[in-house]
Amino acid sequence: MNTTLKATVFILATLIILTGCEQTRRSSDSHHNAPPNDTPRPGFIDDSGTRRLDPPTILEQQEGKTPSTKDRATGGAKSARPGNNWLYDTASKEGFFLVAASSAPLYKGGDMIRRIDLAGKISEFDYDQTNDGKQGAFIYIPDEMRPAIPTHNVDAAGLFSGRICGFVPGPNKTIFALAGSVEGGVAFLLDPYEKAQAFTPLQAISLPRATRPCRAVYSDTLKKLYVVDVTQTEAKNGQEGIYVADIYGDNRTTTASFYVFGVKHKINSHSINNFQGLDLYNDTLYLLSGNARFDAEWEAVVYQVPLNTAGEPLFDSLSYTRTHNPIMRVQGCGMSSWNIGAIAAIDTADGPILLTTGTNTTIAWDMSSSELKKIDLNPNMPGIQGFNLEKNGRGGLKFNYAPKGDLIFQLPHCRSEKNKIKIAGTTDMLAFNIMSFTTKNFKPADVYDAGYRELLLSLKGAAYFPQFSMTFADFSVGTKHIAVLGASESNISGLSAGGDVIIIDRQKKTPIAFDRPKDMRRAHEIRYGFKLAQGDAQFEGAEQNSRAVIWIP
Repeated sequence: MNTTLKATVFILATLIILTGCEQTRRSSDSHHNAPPNDTPRPGFIDDSGTRRLDPPTILEQQEGKTPSTKDRATGGAKSARPGNNWLYDTASKEGFFLVAASSAPLYKGGDMIRRIDLAGKISEFDYDQTNDGKQGAFIYIPDEMRPAIPTHNVDAAGLFSGRICGFVPGPNKTIFALAGSVEGGVAFLLDPYEKAQAFTPLQAISLPRATRPCRAVYSDTLKKLYVVDVTQTEAKNGQEGIYVADIYGDNRTTTASFYVFGVKHKINSHSINNFQGLDLYNDTLYLLSGNARFDAEWEAVVYQVPLNTAGEPLFDSLSYTRTHNPIMRVQGCGMSSWNIGAIAAIDTADGPILLTTGTNTTIAWDMSSSELKKIDLNPNMPGIQGFNLEKNGRGGLKFNYAPKGDLIFQLPHCRSEKNKIKIAGTTDMLAFNIMSFTTKNFKPADVYDAGYRELLLSLKGAAYFPQFSMTFADFSVGTKHIAVLGASESNISGLSAGGDVIIIDRQKKTPIAFDRPKDMRRAHEIRYGFKLAQGDAQFEGAEQNSRAVIWIP
């Protein structure tokens, strides 16, 4: 890092201290230096001397970019998965979880990244030992990257103050952090092993008009990131197509190209383009769309969109399949931007299959031909059956591989209504389980309790029982642990007595209770999950609102 940049960061850090903001600085040993002076930088210098990005006009974004060729790709591009991505292929240790969490109580201050170390005693890594308590790290936005960030999402000190809603594995031991707002979205390419008080992006990617660009996949073959906006919004927004970004990782600022879907009302008069999940397999994007209004049952549809040789989607050559497996508004599982479907293409011993979720069922599809064919997962029932979720939960919010690749896990969105046990003979406890399936032959494997049923059954003599009326937002699977975040848009975690983060022991298949009551009469007052920011006075007695998590080996 050169002397001028060091001095600049020192001044910024001093200003933050004086104004009472969170401290941040770039580490002197960080390799995240600004590009050398002879590296071409995008954009132009305005009258004030500030570098500005040359973004496409709003009209161009609405109309969408035209694919440069109709020649089909043949390179076999796939999304990050075991066998083709560092996140899984270097998995040998316990590693750590990175969590995007509030930087201040009461849903203020934007998000910072916190780290939960898993080797030995589970504890939070302290990014700033000069302050009391465990501290997270902000994302620092260099001047040349500011044009990619919506104005109100960068504070005076150059720190990102927006909401991070997703993490995706990237190339060469990097990850993407995804964020959106009413002014537009952004994707940051980050080094997850950073130990400084701030992460400095290796690339900042503008996602114009994206309000919630929380689902994405990366292709190392094509060096591209594909992003969908999962929020149902007004027409002519990020919901109308897909973002495609070239990935460089050399400190530059870029703008993703937007390709408009352009296919209208294929299913019924209420159909809209509402992509909830995506995967990439053999040069084809698989998009799961709810395809209906919020106040109707969502008849899910799978769109198969081939890519051209430039890695661009060819929407005019797509095919589609109705799943007949709706995502619905049901009691305890209200429709929201969190209650969405998931899709995943996996390799099995018998060939590739595609998984799609609904409120009550997960369906498997044979991908061996261009036409998707439903696979019967329950030969004991008449007809072609999917996997019934109702004993474990409702909704299939997300899929996630085990690091070894031998299992794929599915996160439910809300509780089951059909699998109850009695607590102390009086209170119904509903099942809330993360399911796992073998990837070799796609068979149900183990289920992992995410609702502290074992803990509740152990609370003998408690006058009141803790309430775990939870809904989930995100999860990540490590070699020995699973981390789960709650779905909440308020000032709380959404996990109730589950605390800030639920951490499940994969061997025991149940959540770890980090606190247990000494006085059973106070059992209902305890947060049993992992607490972030321990020792930080501003978070004393406050829950963390977290939205995204990823495991790092």
